[in-house]
Amino acid sequence: MPINTPNASQMDFFGFGYHKKRQGRRAPTTENGLWKVLQETLRKVDLSMVNQVYRPWKALCRF
Repeated sequence: MPINTPNASQMDFFGFGYHKKRQGRRAPTTENGLWKVLQETLRKVDLSMVNQVYRPWKALCRF
């Protein structure tokens, strides 16, 4: 379950949010079905979008 805090990682906000939007009304009923939906969603992720999300966060993690 994602958390709502400014210290949470981008994966919490981007990863879970993106998956939730892309999953739509699909409701897997088995564990294997869930993994299938997750894999299909991950295959469709655009790498440039991921870079755009994580680039600013990477700078914040530097000391």
